[in-house]
Formats: sequence, C-alpha cells, structure tokens
Amino acid sequence: MNALAIKTAVVVHAALTDLPIVNTILDLLSQGAMLGGGIFMLFQAIGLGASIKEHNGQGIQSNSMGLAGGAIILAAAAMFKTAFIGW
Repeated sequence: MNALAIKTAVVVHAALTDLPIVNTILDLLSQGAMLGGGIFMLFQAIGLGASIKEHNGQGIQSNSMGLAGGAIILAAAAMFKTAFIGW
C-alpha cells in the first residue's frame, strides 16, 4: 500500500469509530444476522430429526448441510461485529 492509501484508511477508521450511530448499525446488523442464523439452524435441526426418524437419507443429508450452513452464518455474524472494532 502506498502512503496515501494508508492515510485514507486511518482517516476513514477514525471517522467511523467516532460515530456512535455506525456502531449501533453494525450491532443491529450483527444481531439480526445471528437471529436469522439461529432460527435457520432451529428449523434445520427439526427437519434433521424428522428425517432421521423416517430414515430419509436425502433429507438427512440436506438438513445436515443446512445445519452446518446455519452455524457458518452465526460465525460470520459474530466475526462481522468484531471485524470493525479492531480495524
């Protein structure tokens, strides 16, 4: 990176960290994504249980992958919240 890009990044970082509304928006986005990921995981877990009960192999696979996807959404939402704090 050149010096201008570094100075610009520092100025933008200082401007964003001083505004409480930016932090509030990031918190709301992160909480919304975490809520959505949690609800998605809940429905996938219910579907996984029903598929296991019925011995439905395709349903087990699909719901297992959906459960893993929900966990990734939760992890990404948690990292999104902390990524802008340490930047």
